[in-house]
Amino acid sequence: IDRADPGLMLGYLGDRAARFDGAWFRTGDLGVMREDGAITYAGRRDDVLTAGGFRVSPVEVEAAMMTCAGVEDTAAVDHRLAPDTSVIALHYAADLALDEAALRAHAGAHLARHKQPRVYVHHPSLPRNANGKLLRRALRADNETGS
Repeated sequence: IDRADPGLMLGYLGDRAARFDGAWFRTGDLGVMREDGAITYAGRRDDVLTAGGFRVSPVEVEAAMMTCAGVEDTAAVDHRLAPDTSVIALHYAADLALDEAALRAHAGAHLARHKQPRVYVHHPSLPRNANGKLLRRALRADNETGS
């Protein structure tokens, strides 16, 4: 989602190029324009996952897995298996760890194969900041340290 408007700010102090391309402000947000002209938010550009050579929106994976019985919250992130190989990991919040076969079956019924998580990690709750924003970086760090 990019935007041009004469009322936009001129830039960031000391780093105009950070988000601007000419008169366009690069928000870093992704969206899909529907036929009626409304824009549906699809996540952040820097959160897009790559799986099997395909670009995958974590928002799509999370929305599909939120419909799984017992799942209270979700976060899809890259899980690095090797320096040049990563898969989708689903971090989920639930009272108790859920049966991984049931999670895989649910993903298989609701997501294309390349969008299905390969790793499932249970948490009592997912890390969020004071504003309620998901802290994906903390989950990625968990993946790298094996926590």
